Parts: sequence; C-alpha cells; structure tokens
Amino acid sequence: MEFKDKIENIIKAAVASTGTETRYREPLFGYASADDPIFNEIK
Repeated sequence: MEFKDKIENIIKAAVASTGTETRYREPLFGYASADDPIFNEIK
C-alpha cells in the first residue's frame, strides 16, 4: 500500500466515524509535486 493510500484511508475513516449526518460527499483527494513552479505563485 502506498503512503498516499494510507493517508486517504485515515481521512476516510475519520470522516465516517464522526457519528453525525451530513450532506457532504466522500472527501476528494488531489496530489501535485512540490517542485511544480506554480507553487511559487500561490500566496
């Protein structure tokens, strides 16, 4: 299992175990390289 899969599983389990009802859907995950030059433009 990859590290990203572990992170996603932890987050999904935390969301599912809150014991509350919500209209939100399952969390979405996205990844990008920290070396991407666009990160320098984000402030």
